[in-house]
Amino acid sequence: MSGRKPDIEATEPAFSSSGSSKSDLGTTQHHEHTGPGQHRQASVAAKLRNPLAGLSEEQVIADVDAWCVEKGLQADQDAFRKGALIARVGQRDDGFEYVDQLSTEEKDLLRHEINHRWSQPKMLYFLVVLCAGSAIVQGMDQTAVNGAQVRRVIASMP
Repeated sequence: MSGRKPDIEATEPAFSSSGSSKSDLGTTQHHEHTGPGQHRQASVAAKLRNPLAGLSEEQVIADVDAWCVEKGLQADQDAFRKGALIARVGQRDDGFEYVDQLSTEEKDLLRHEINHRWSQPKMLYFLVVLCAGSAIVQGMDQTAVNGAQVRRVIASMP
């Protein structure tokens, strides 16, 4: 199975690179031909993949702040800000490395998540297998009942 396909449309001009390797970040830059004061607009496809595409860091933080005030979640506003900034650069596995608001400990946790994708509690895997098995049994029971009803209808026909 091949790895994750690289996103060819960067959501931030500073993250655009001609290669798809994480090690290329910052070495080969893609430059848009826009006039002074103009910002590159994200395409419709990029916005569908990531609604935060094309928004500046300040715009994202302003949107998060307004949403937190509207929903009464000012106590967790910092966590929502960090989450939105990470989501903004989420197309790259190492995009969070460029979010200045994250502490070193938070970046270490995110690195661990990337490098150890399957390091979850064993009970979680047991629960997933148990639920999948239950769904299989439920599906077989439903199929058997539906089949019995069809035979009953066919048997009662004149």
